[in-house]
Amino acid sequence: RSTLFPYTTLFRSSYIGDQSFIGCTSLTQITLPRNLVVIYPAAFRDCPSLNLIRLRSRSGLYVYSDIFDKSTIDKAILMIPAGTSDTFKNSLVWGLFRYRMEDYDL
Repeated sequence: RSTLFPYTTLFRSSYIGDQSFIGCTSLTQITLPRNLVVIYPAAFRDCPSLNLIRLRSRSGLYVYSDIFDKSTIDKAILMIPAGTSDTFKNSLVWGLFRYRMEDYDL
């Protein structure tokens, strides 16, 4: 799985399956589409290089609590659509990110 490009954009995906990107050591950035509905367990576990997550969804997205490692939550930047900071800061998973930034281009 470490052969993925460093930057990945998911198009037209409504879900990310269980352990989809587990162990992708070369994954540094990912863009999650607006139509994403659910992210299943361990989807981004053991992705030590993941440092930027662009979340295009403006509303509630069902995520399992263990989709990221704690080290990713502590160091990665979560880019969220402008005006959604309150929505995501109270979220079970997204609210744990230390670095959340609003992006007007999302």
